[in-house]
Amino acid sequence: MSNDPVNKQREAATPFRGGETDSMGIKKDSRPEHSPYASQVCAVYFQGNGPLHIPHALLHQSVELASRSAATGCFSSSSRDLHLNDIDYNTGHVLIHFMATGRYQCLKPQGETIMISYASEFTTALRVYAAAQSFQLPSLRDLARREIIALGDRLSLPSLVDIMEESSLSLSTLPGIAAYVESRILAFAENITYPTSEKVLSEIGTPNTLSMVLLKTILLLQTSKVSLRDDSLRKEELVEILRGLSDTGPIVKGKASDVDRVMKEAEEQAAKRAEETAAKEAEKAAAAVVAVAQRIAEAQATEAEAANEEEEIACLLAKKARRGKLVKKDRERLSALEHNATKRAKAKTALALSAPAADEVDLSEPSFTFPTLDGE
Repeated sequence: MSNDPVNKQREAATPFRGGETDSMGIKKDSRPEHSPYASQVCAVYFQGNGPLHIPHALLHQSVELASRSAATGCFSSSSRDLHLNDIDYNTGHVLIHFMATGRYQCLKPQGETIMISYASEFTTALRVYAAAQSFQLPSLRDLARREIIALGDRLSLPSLVDIMEESSLSLSTLPGIAAYVESRILAFAENITYPTSEKVLSEIGTPNTLSMVLLKTILLLQTSKVSLRDDSLRKEELVEILRGLSDTGPIVKGKASDVDRVMKEAEEQAAKRAEETAAKEAEKAAAAVVAVAQRIAEAQATEAEAANEEEEIACLLAKKARRGKLVKKDRERLSALEHNATKRAKAKTALALSAPAADEVDLSEPSFTFPTLDGE
């Protein structure tokens, strides 16, 4: 196997690896009791392309994929097909290969130049990263992160920005990707020199997107602060600060691990925020349940009290009918009970008048739509 950092196939903790040693030194056998290759084979289509075939059991590495297959009746029907219309074919190959082998492998890119090939593989790595996060496959996401760093640092900054622009990825849901792009831009801006700025500005030319306009603006602002004496920097120093901006420049030693750490920290912070949000939502939901229960209990108590008072009114009226009149204490009690009954009747009438009539409710647009499981 090649030692090239951009090698397409890297080892990972395979789903069915032979055994691992725990903290007590006892070797645990993690091999499956039943072969996943004996399960039904699923034909997976990616945006209509394919199919790629994989044993049903291997799909259970992802709860999301397993639920999609169950929702579409993939394994209860004769067709046994699964359509992932939100994943392209190249990304699908990496996904299927990983679930079968635990390794990252992309298809050989088609490109006239090495830089076009790098750009193609980088785009695939971005999509694999997003898919791995969506399908809750953290090991695949780790492998995709390494590919992003290794391939991305071989691309020029304008090429990187172009690819991000065309990918249409939601960076708000992919904090690791956002952290990588930020680290590239900040590193370049902090270490900019006149020659490197001229080179990148020449590559940008006339900006055709807002992102390129902003990048060019940053370059111009930073270049204005750079003295012409930077031209005298030694060649070795210039290579170090380029950080992969040249067409074939290698990754600067030690930088890849720093970027990997930054991306991981962004992912961990996002996961922590998600957990905190979920906890707050759960707390709100629990409080809402308690509030509803309290309102129900109060309503039931009010209804019970009203029923008791109505029964007492009936008893007092019957008593009055038998005796012809009531003693002062009973008269005062009857008056108070009838006053309460009148108040309840008025409140009930007001509530009925404030509620919209059934024929006035717009039924053409439901207030809630159940989401589809496949995100289409």
